[in-house]
Amino acid sequence: MFPEVSKHFRQQPQAHRALELLEDYHAKLTRPQDKQLRLAIERVIRIFKSRLFQALLDWLI
Repeated sequence: MFPEVSKHFRQQPQAHRALELLEDYHAKLTRPQDKQLRLAIERVIRIFKSRLFQALLDWLI
């Protein structure tokens, strides 16, 4: 397999796994004092899920 193709298949699942972990952590933040952190994580999650970010990730990988 070509190195750049192999790298793509290794790193794409890592990005998805990072998003899953972030969503799991976000779900556990239930205390009122966690509100600011929850909002910040929601912004990051939206960025990760955006088409622009996915296109950039595909381009970089």
